[in-house]
Amino acid sequence: MSELPIEAIALPTFVVERGLIVACNTAAQGLDSRELLGSAWADLFDTTDDGFARHRRDGIVAWYRLDTTDTDGRRVVIATEVTDELRARAILEGLFADCFVLDDQARLAWKLTPRRRQPSSWSVDTHVIEQLHPDDLTDALQRFSDALAAPGLRQSYTTRIKHPAREEHWELVSLDTVSGVADPWLDGVVICSRVNEAIDTQVGLVDSPFYSLAEAAPTGIVVVDGRRHPVFLNALARGLLGIGDAGTESWTEHFDPADEASVLAIVDSAFSGDGTQRHIARVTHGESAVWIRVAAVPQQSKDQILGVIVTLVDITDVMEARADIDRLVDALRAGSDLVLVCSPDLSITHVKGSGHEHFAQLETAGLSNLADVLTGERADDGQDFATALEQILAGQSWRGELAISVDDATVPVSVLCVPRLSADGRVESFAFVARDITDLKQTQRRLAHLAMHDPLTGLTNRLGLRDELERELARWRRGELHGLALAFVDLDDFKEINDEFGHETGDHVLREVASRMQRALRPDDALARIGGDEFVAVLGLHATGRFAIEQLATRFTHAFTAPMILGGRAVQLRASVGVATASAAEEDVTAFLARADAAMYEAKRSGKNQVRVA
Repeated sequence: MSELPIEAIALPTFVVERGLIVACNTAAQGLDSRELLGSAWADLFDTTDDGFARHRRDGIVAWYRLDTTDTDGRRVVIATEVTDELRARAILEGLFADCFVLDDQARLAWKLTPRRRQPSSWSVDTHVIEQLHPDDLTDALQRFSDALAAPGLRQSYTTRIKHPAREEHWELVSLDTVSGVADPWLDGVVICSRVNEAIDTQVGLVDSPFYSLAEAAPTGIVVVDGRRHPVFLNALARGLLGIGDAGTESWTEHFDPADEASVLAIVDSAFSGDGTQRHIARVTHGESAVWIRVAAVPQQSKDQILGVIVTLVDITDVMEARADIDRLVDALRAGSDLVLVCSPDLSITHVKGSGHEHFAQLETAGLSNLADVLTGERADDGQDFATALEQILAGQSWRGELAISVDDATVPVSVLCVPRLSADGRVESFAFVARDITDLKQTQRRLAHLAMHDPLTGLTNRLGLRDELERELARWRRGELHGLALAFVDLDDFKEINDEFGHETGDHVLREVASRMQRALRPDDALARIGGDEFVAVLGLHATGRFAIEQLATRFTHAFTAPMILGGRAVQLRASVGVATASAAEEDVTAFLARADAAMYEAKRSGKNQVRVA
């Protein structure tokens, strides 16, 4: 059996036969410390119904997309790692909230950092159940068990968790969970939480209704008297400012220096009767920081200002979101992607493409409608934008491949379309983000060529031959060909050339043989190298008589009439040729090849350098 040129493929590539790995390239062997050759395919990957597979190594799980080609009883499998993509798909379901991923032991495997919590008590490898209210524990564990037992299960419920900044306080949160391997996602449970309200478990601490309300408020509150001394801080304010139960005088010390002066200044302004004053300040606790919106409101009697109420609102998530947006805008400006904002009728309201040679022309040309640049060509997977648009206008994101026309150039692009919905659920517009994948397509074509061609001679290999023969047999069955024949050519005594002159000279001989045989063929015929010194020609016939077929095959033996100069002397090459003609419509490629192969061996047994017709 000839070897497939899988070492030329950069991605992990395997050849699987009867459930066993019979060949793999260097990239594939790097996936696992075990010897893969001869091992069971099922021991390396756990496959899912949608084409993805899970691989475990030293306790680490990685996900792969498997692209498979079946040929001659073997499967050629190319594995592309998509772990980050699948994790992102799981997390994207909950970008509106704090997101956590629990493993099957209820430990926190990884998280989307909860910006609202300072500091977060949910750390990797801790048991999240330790954060739950005791009365809610049983129900939460049951739901977790249900999630593990039913991959893809979605649940929504409320529970109480520890408040991040207030001792013995609990938050009532809504949890949306997605579990298991669905689409596929992860082994475990994805949790997205949204805070509903704060529940104060400390009652009767102070008599004043104001202080009772202030203690339960979801906002940090500081009351400053006329001497500029703080007379009250609720628990949330202490948590935001990093102040213990005893300290109050230095309530501004954790603000950054410039912000501390500004906070004191707005308090003074409020005492001066200037109304509500505001400032956004940064508070630092060790290595972490929180952004706070500070507002100072005067407490006024009929005749004078008695004090100032300072409110503190944690806006870290807003500030970081703004920073994310700024970084995104900077990245879009600096990147080479084409970004369009389109209305449902495909009219364009915004164009950005300055970082790309072709896309920049669209930005300066005043592009007004998306249909003006779409070529209408279907992608390799058969997708077109008309089908995609139905999905987008239904409020769903779409990802696929299209082609964009810019002047006289056609650019293949990978496209992500994300709709923007109005308050009533209608699609107001959608973002069309396109990335040039010309290099990727060229690489894919090169890989496809490598998979279907012999690297030594450039001829079609065994895989390519089967495809060619399938097409020609289909044409013959439809009556488009008068006749169809296979010529199986095997060099006689080629091993002696390798032994005497070396394999490098042997390779030279094979290339010369391929060249001579190609010159002996007609333009519509095809030639393949399927083994060391084995060649197969696919021949269209104008006559199907035995004499005419033998004459056609003899052309191959005549191709070797002229000797080759090897090592300073002339060497006469010879070949045995077996010919089979298509005769039964139900015969498949394998049987057709087998008949030609058998005829070739008959020629060998009859004295070599002969032609035999099956």
